[in-house]
Amino acid sequence: MRAGARAFQINTGQGCHLDAGMVARAVSQLNPPPGAIVAIENVGNLVCPALFDLGEAVRIAVISTTEGADKPLKYPHMFRRSDLVLINKLDLLEHVDFSLAECTAHIRQVNPRARVLAVSARRGDGLRVFYDWLEQALRAVAAGEDAVSIGSVPKERCASAEHRGTAQGRRGALPDPRRADPRGHLHGRAR
Repeated sequence: MRAGARAFQINTGQGCHLDAGMVARAVSQLNPPPGAIVAIENVGNLVCPALFDLGEAVRIAVISTTEGADKPLKYPHMFRRSDLVLINKLDLLEHVDFSLAECTAHIRQVNPRARVLAVSARRGDGLRVFYDWLEQALRAVAAGEDAVSIGSVPKERCASAEHRGTAQGRRGALPDPRRADPRGHLHGRAR
């Protein structure tokens, strides 16, 4: 409860993933108020959890820059079923061999409809746009709409073509969330 949110740990026993029954029992114990966001963090691999429906309204995959840009191709099921992909740990880009443009292209290859947002949980980069996306998704789900269609995170690539091959292009240019309009769409070039 350090962050002010209630949490409930689900023990999967020797299983490699959560299932809908486990989640339903946990949600009944958690007893969230109507309209609350319930975040389900599945067991930490990119294979088993992708194949099971937990009753979620929105699926968000989180990949970090330290894992490599090839993960969407190695584990396509996880990314194919995601509505939003967060590429985290941008604060480490200068220390790892990772290309935002390449990773985004791989995500698009397996799931052209997914929104992609580069963030740094440590520095806060991109989090305001992510929070806005969550709020819009919550409103869409409450209204019975498809949360995937809210479109608050643009589908543009993270790095423009003219930056490829430069040091910045190899690391990847980052969309600047401060240049977003009220709907969360980014304008202008990536910085």
